[in-house]
Amino acid sequence: MKCLFGNRALSIGGIGFVLLIMLGGVGCGYSWKQALQDAKQKDVTKRQKSFRYFRKYLTEELGKRNSVNRRKDALDAIYQTGLPRAAGIMRMVLMHEKDSSLRLMALRGLAELRAKGALEEVKDALLEDRDPRVRMTAAAALGGLGDMRALGALYKALKDPKSSTRAAAARALAVLKSNTSVKHLMVLLDDHSQQVRDAARLAMLEIGKGAVPYLIRDVKGSDAGRRRRALSMLSQMGRPAFDALIMVFPEKKTRTKVAEALSNITQDQDSWEYLGKLIDAGGKSEDGESKELGALMQVGTLWAIKAIFMLWDSIPLTARSQLRATIGKIAARFDEKGRELLYNVAKTNSNLAIRSTAIFALGYTGNDALLRLEVFLKSKQPAIKYSAIRALGDIGREAFSTLRPFMTSSDEKVRLLALHVAGKVQDSTCVDVLIEQLEDKSSKVRMAALSSLGRLKDLRAVKPVRKMLKDPDAKVMLKAVQALISLGDQENVPMYITAIKRGPYPPDASYVRTLGKIGAREIIPVMEKLMLRYFKDWKDYLRKVRRKHRKLARKIGRKKAMEKAKEALSEHPARQPEAICCFVEAMRSMVQVGASVRKIFKKARYKHSYPFNPLRRTPLNCPWPRFF
Repeated sequence: MKCLFGNRALSIGGIGFVLLIMLGGVGCGYSWKQALQDAKQKDVTKRQKSFRYFRKYLTEELGKRNSVNRRKDALDAIYQTGLPRAAGIMRMVLMHEKDSSLRLMALRGLAELRAKGALEEVKDALLEDRDPRVRMTAAAALGGLGDMRALGALYKALKDPKSSTRAAAARALAVLKSNTSVKHLMVLLDDHSQQVRDAARLAMLEIGKGAVPYLIRDVKGSDAGRRRRALSMLSQMGRPAFDALIMVFPEKKTRTKVAEALSNITQDQDSWEYLGKLIDAGGKSEDGESKELGALMQVGTLWAIKAIFMLWDSIPLTARSQLRATIGKIAARFDEKGRELLYNVAKTNSNLAIRSTAIFALGYTGNDALLRLEVFLKSKQPAIKYSAIRALGDIGREAFSTLRPFMTSSDEKVRLLALHVAGKVQDSTCVDVLIEQLEDKSSKVRMAALSSLGRLKDLRAVKPVRKMLKDPDAKVMLKAVQALISLGDQENVPMYITAIKRGPYPPDASYVRTLGKIGAREIIPVMEKLMLRYFKDWKDYLRKVRRKHRKLARKIGRKKAMEKAKEALSEHPARQPEAICCFVEAMRSMVQVGASVRKIFKKARYKHSYPFNPLRRTPLNCPWPRFF
């Protein structure tokens, strides 16, 4: 019986034929063409038959130079079978085949089959093969295998003399996305080959977050070229680079370029301009309101909110108290996304001041924020609970039903806060609750209720407030007169003026501010008295601080002595915020009624530029009038 097998004719008996089939041989009449067709069939039995046929052929023809194309077809057919055993044949070809084109095919096949068992053979091909095309393909194959054990070989390949191999190794590292690869890729950014530099840059962009710290080092460095390159790459990375760029944003020397990178990431150019000005300017304009925050309120995006929270420590203290309105009004423009951002910050941030600010800001996003605020209203942490109560006032009328239980709370601190907040809630029922609180035993509660009634300007409150003029507590009586003036009832102004004039110094700045709103010239004498009283303390402070400064300057120098002298006299009456606010409001009231304050300044020999002057920076809630 004759049977054709490869190029040999064998004569065997029936038993031998059966054994040949069992050992992987092929039957009579099975041709090369038929085997090629069977390699692509869905029937597993046919593909196995084709696989055995070509395995036998490749085993016999391995290393021979006279049938390269035929061996390529055989290797391709083995790959087409898709059988797991195909990887073994490709490993054998990779190790022993002399023709580089077949080794290339074997490498590609192993990569596509993701044959991790062939890792060592592929690594050897990458590091030892003489053909640069094979080394380049081996690098790509290691990336295709997705095995982190290949990193060491790829790092060595980054020093290959052929630029194509170095570039292929960089691309493979991009596929593996290991953070440890970044320091090796950073070296390639200075490679003499443009191909390698581009591959390294794209690999780092693919790795993303892990590459950011290395690029930030270049941003902070002194080399302008590397700084430009790093910023260009960071601007393409998107969110992973945003956090790092924000943290270097306060540095003036790189801020312009960092702002450009942030603009590319966020598509928001104006926010970074105003945020930079805010950090530099101290957040306070001549009328005490931050122009930068006002501008941010108009143009800022959710990215700007994230940046503000991240740069919290870099933002001046004078501006932080105004952040609630700015952040809240930015978030309000983005509806639910804005509320979600603020809610997440309030829930997860570790900084209590940032959490409180986020909760405050929720109040500016409308009545849809009520559901989110309920979580914080139940908080056992006082600061969080108080912040949520304040936020209810910014929501307005819709928040009254939520606020009402707190207005009658057994906790006096919570009760006082809720009563103060009630002044912002324009609800008729709120007035009734506040009037009830005028009969409370606590003078603080009565004053809080009077303050809110004055802000609500509901005429139903006039009669009950007039009864408070007979209150035994002088402070409550003053607050009642103040509320009546706000309600349009100015019959008791003389009493109010007399009470401030004869009362303790300094009076509450809000009382002085109310007199200014009256606009009557009869307030001038009491305002002059308040200003002169402050200047008396001011002169005493200057005298003492100068003496202290001269004494210390001999020992520690003028600059340090200045700080030490101010620190030693920090408790002086002229330095107290209450006294400063009273003085500023008295000056403002004088200006409002057309009285001249310059004579008083001249008499006191006031010099605004004097370095020890406590009035150089007034508290945020009582800024200097514009005229000064």
